[in-house]
Amino acid sequence: LRRAIMMSLAAFGLAAAGGYFLAPYIFLALKKPLPTVTMVFLGPMDALYMQLRLAVLAGLVLAFPVILYSVAWFIGPGMTAKEKNLTSICGALSLILFIAGAAYAYFVVLPALTAFLFTFSTPKTMPFVSGEEYLSFALGVIVNCGLIFQIPLVLFLALSTNLLNPRLIAGKRWAVLLALTGLTLFLTPGGDMLTQALLALPVYLLLEAAVFVAGIAKRYCVNIRR
Repeated sequence: LRRAIMMSLAAFGLAAAGGYFLAPYIFLALKKPLPTVTMVFLGPMDALYMQLRLAVLAGLVLAFPVILYSVAWFIGPGMTAKEKNLTSICGALSLILFIAGAAYAYFVVLPALTAFLFTFSTPKTMPFVSGEEYLSFALGVIVNCGLIFQIPLVLFLALSTNLLNPRLIAGKRWAVLLALTGLTLFLTPGGDMLTQALLALPVYLLLEAAVFVAGIAKRYCVNIRR
């Protein structure tokens, strides 16, 4: 355990040190979806805090494969071959879904959300955006979208382990869509219908795919047993 922790901390420290120099470029990339506004800092330490936050974030992202390997290296001897395969597949799918959700948030949701929010400004007001607040806002939207994209995987695992019945979910599509809409309303700061639709629609399609695949898997297992 000590070796796994030290390996993870060393990887995070090196990655965060490199992320400190990449922080300005990361912030410029996060600022692209924002309309043309003046970015300001409200305190003398805000720029430093923002760069440190981005360095920590870059360190976590860059060191994540090493951290994941360290965890797998530590718990691997206590797992069976079937458990290792299932954990590897679920971990890979979870990572893919999170990246897909973060990319979707960056390229689709965040531009639409910021454009909607800036429609409330008047010709007599000039928007000034705090760099620290915008960083928290953008990262919140990206992380929330990445987490929302995990819902189909959780549902698929529940269906595959007989916690839920595929027919039960398939017969209540409107209830599922309504629940997703409420969840996006809670997680998206804008709360407008366009943002909710942009976020709820792909997740709903992924849910339909999860129900479809789980149903096929169940029928396949039943046929094998017969």
